[in-house]
Amino acid sequence: HLGALHQNGANIDSALITIMRGPRSYTGEDTVEFSCHGGRIILAEALQAAIRSGATAAEAGEFSLRAFLNGKLDLAQAEAVQELICAENELAAKVAREKLAGTLSHEIQVIRSGLIDIAAEVEAAIDFVDEDIAPEVNSALSEKLERTLDAIDRLGRSYDEGRKISSGVNIVIAGKPNVGKSSLMNALLEHDRAIVTELPGTTRDVIIDTLVLKGISLNIIDTAGVRTPVNEIEQAGIERTAAEIDRADLVLFVVDCSVPIDELDRELFERLKTKNTAVVLNKVDLESAIDDQDFPAQFGRSPDASVSALKGTGVDKLKRLLYQRAWGSDRPGLGQSIITSARHKSALDTAAESVKQAMNCLANDESPEFTAIDLRAALEAVGAITGHNVTEEILDAVFSKFCIGK
Repeated sequence: HLGALHQNGANIDSALITIMRGPRSYTGEDTVEFSCHGGRIILAEALQAAIRSGATAAEAGEFSLRAFLNGKLDLAQAEAVQELICAENELAAKVAREKLAGTLSHEIQVIRSGLIDIAAEVEAAIDFVDEDIAPEVNSALSEKLERTLDAIDRLGRSYDEGRKISSGVNIVIAGKPNVGKSSLMNALLEHDRAIVTELPGTTRDVIIDTLVLKGISLNIIDTAGVRTPVNEIEQAGIERTAAEIDRADLVLFVVDCSVPIDELDRELFERLKTKNTAVVLNKVDLESAIDDQDFPAQFGRSPDASVSALKGTGVDKLKRLLYQRAWGSDRPGLGQSIITSARHKSALDTAAESVKQAMNCLANDESPEFTAIDLRAALEAVGAITGHNVTEEILDAVFSKFCIGK
């Protein structure tokens, strides 16, 4: 309906009003939507008029919360709404859409139904205590639990890939001062994000920007050069470098080929031995002070890439290397559901541990009451993902992350 929006005789705007009747609306409730002309003043006056007339301002995530409480979405789907809004690359959006469509919810329901069936058999043994569970029955239940555990584990293992899709792959550029780390960051991003000078120690803090390749976000993190600090500021920067390296999915260890490899290069490389590391030889546009045998002799390996960050030589090849090293394959597969939420990962880990304990009870012919307790714990953990059993604290934690009006 087209009409005049006004209050106390004062005209606010000409607006379209759409009436959506429950249960077919997004929230499942009767809903009225005002479509006003753009502009902060008009929208602010319209909102204040509604509030003065008895409406209340929505809380963060309130519409999706109402949709969940009214059975329009389960909790995993409601979370997918926020993930879709916040998606920063095409794969993150694709995963969120699939979850919103119910793919993850379906897998969780299959797992949950299997646990309910097994729990029903165990509860029956408790109700009819005079009829012992035969060993072959225990064996059959164990086989069912094994299949259920496989399904839980598969989903849990997808979290590492899902986290990278949702939040991006953290790639830290590390090396001693003045090897060209900031220049390399700028070359990868194809714009000047970091300050570049000839003075060692220019970068004192962590600098982060995002490069999107093939629909995946690569979080490029430039760090302070590692050396004996000359002041407290540089010391703080080096400590932050160490923290970022610990969190990194991939470390680019940059070596300046225009000067000989020294003790500082060797010390830093030794610290990176436990990390997923790509060795990058920079400044290949200058006369090299490193021959082909220096790297194998000093580091036991050859460089993974040779570039000139200043000239752009080899940078495209390095980008392809980053993508492959970050994923371990050309492109992540989306044939099955992928979890991106730490909450879901925690719930699946809890469910897996409870299923394992139930299997141990069956294997040791323990009283079925113990098995039943473990199965109930597994059901509670799995149900928390889709909201079959959920606490107010979980709802607050989930919907507090939403923006107003979603």
